[in-house]
Amino acid sequence: MAGGKSNTRVLAGVSIPPNSFTRLTGNEFSGASDFSGTFTQTTLGGAARRAAEATVSINDKYLCFGLQAHTIGGGVVNYFGADRGGQMYAFKPALPM
Repeated sequence: MAGGKSNTRVLAGVSIPPNSFTRLTGNEFSGASDFSGTFTQTTLGGAARRAAEATVSINDKYLCFGLQAHTIGGGVVNYFGADRGGQMYAFKPALPM
């Protein structure tokens, strides 16, 4: 989805959810987050999650990146008051140790 204005979906004016495509423009990766603490924390709260994340080794982490889709702003996206659609990409590192 991050092909910008040359993305074939953008050029065709289609989107998911259906009928949410608004304009021919680019998309951008924006933000990264470590959400491994969500699976290991024993106390609720943001500070507890951050503390739990610090105890997880890099290859056991779950990380995600956000993609802002500036092309998606109509339909259900607009109905719920969001400024644009997008996707979240999650991955688990596998770095050589």
